[in-house]
Amino acid sequence: MPLGTHDMFKFTTISVEQRDAIEILSLNRPDALNAVTPAMADELIAYFSGLHERLTTRIVISAAMDGHFAPAPNSVRRVRRTGARASAAAA
Repeated sequence: MPLGTHDMFKFTTISVEQRDAIEILSLNRPDALNAVTPAMADELIAYFSGLHERLTTRIVISAAMDGHFAPAPNSVRRVRRTGARASAAAA
């Protein structure tokens, strides 16, 4: 099933399971304690950007594979800042 412009099977650092109107979004890097990387941040942005196109999805549950969750907020901020600058420069 397409997720916006991305196919859920093409994600490499997250996985998405759909159960009726619920999508379960899991961080999928258990070998690295599911730490957020720039690549994962890109996939999360792609997932959430496409959410408005999936009108039947009413709930998103976030989870982490193998129960590990160790975000790297500096990586996410760096990607967001870079993306914001790129968007502003393109405008």
